[in-house]
Amino acid sequence: MKYILGIGLNYKKYKKDATIKIYLNDELIEIYQLTNNIESIKVPTNTIKKIQDTFKYFKRWWFKSYDTFNEKCRMPSYIKLIEVDESEIGKELRIEVKNDDSNYTNGFMTKSSTIEPNFLILAPKKLLENYGKFFFDFQDRLFKKHWNWFRNSPVSDMPRPCWPMPMYYDIILDKKNKINKLLKDDPKQYLWYQRNGMYGVGYEKNDDEFTVTKKIVIDGWLEFFKTNKTLDDPYVLHYHYDWPITIGGSFDIILPISKKHGIYFLNPYKLSTHGVPNICLQTFAFAHYFCNKYDK
Repeated sequence: MKYILGIGLNYKKYKKDATIKIYLNDELIEIYQLTNNIESIKVPTNTIKKIQDTFKYFKRWWFKSYDTFNEKCRMPSYIKLIEVDESEIGKELRIEVKNDDSNYTNGFMTKSSTIEPNFLILAPKKLLENYGKFFFDFQDRLFKKHWNWFRNSPVSDMPRPCWPMPMYYDIILDKKNKINKLLKDDPKQYLWYQRNGMYGVGYEKNDDEFTVTKKIVIDGWLEFFKTNKTLDDPYVLHYHYDWPITIGGSFDIILPISKKHGIYFLNPYKLSTHGVPNICLQTFAFAHYFCNKYDK
């Protein structure tokens, strides 16, 4: 079976090109460079309407809002697509980003190239064909079967496997990079403020049918980070799709790969593969473009 591995990184260039290396099971499969700025693109209105009309059982407030939905479905204007055979996949994906480009001088820095990890996907190629009809049908059946559970359980937002793209994972900063050292020691730096604050602030989720506090969800996230012993590591950033991080300097993303029902998927925190899965909405927007703009 053929798989599509997609790597989407938003990029703001300073002077030098960034170099990206992709490894599967420690074997280098691709090297490429980012030479121009890459920004997120908007999802066409007709695509959003098609998704909204299809998922009649999904009633959260942001699902009905074009602006919010568009934000959740954002994609980079360029996604690197690599076609691999399932025999090559193995147990781990590693993405090495070399981006040591700044005006760092004597401990001071005002300008640098920055990268926002935005879109990662590993999926069988055949499932992405026909504008992602398989994912539409799968999600529709999922919500028909489990909607009451989603509606009534506050733990429905707890970390669980995301398929076919991860919504959360660790970013490991290069300790030798001068940019990262500067960011680490600056408590006012947005990147670090976001890391330390985004899971510590309680807020409420409202939609047409229920309201729950986020404390249970926040505690759940913290337990995952503690289990991985990365919560207090200043060189590890916990990325979440809803809180994108812009990074200056070099870094790695290491993603374990799991398998269920004969299909490989990216599973960063090695979460249990049983229970109700979570399909990221970006998948549908990507599948729409896959047969057109992004297809090789």
